[in-house]
Amino acid sequence: MNKKSSKKPTKTQQESDKYHRSIWSMEEDEILLNLINTFGCKWKFISKYFKNKTLLEVYNRYFRINPSIKKGRFSEEEDRKILVLINIYGYNWKKISNEFENRSLKQIRSRCKLLLNKFIM
Repeated sequence: MNKKSSKKPTKTQQESDKYHRSIWSMEEDEILLNLINTFGCKWKFISKYFKNKTLLEVYNRYFRINPSIKKGRFSEEEDRKILVLINIYGYNWKKISNEFENRSLKQIRSRCKLLLNKFIM
């Protein structure tokens, strides 16, 4: 008999199992898009509709399935715009991302880090 399997999980293990990553179904994607259309980007509120998902998983999933988010490479124009906006707003990613209609905050922040690394090296 395996001794590990007979051990009772600790509280932290039980809590982490509650939010074990699961595959998103098409139905969940549709529910998520409908909730966003109805309530806006109220992540804490919307995440309560998904019992087995964390707030961060809901947030990230939305930006993955949102048809208006542009995927792929940034154009030179977008790169210049990011650099100009950093001069205006500093590293306030929310304000910078509000200036882009089709890019997520996470995309812009990641792209900025790459751009800055290019200039440093």
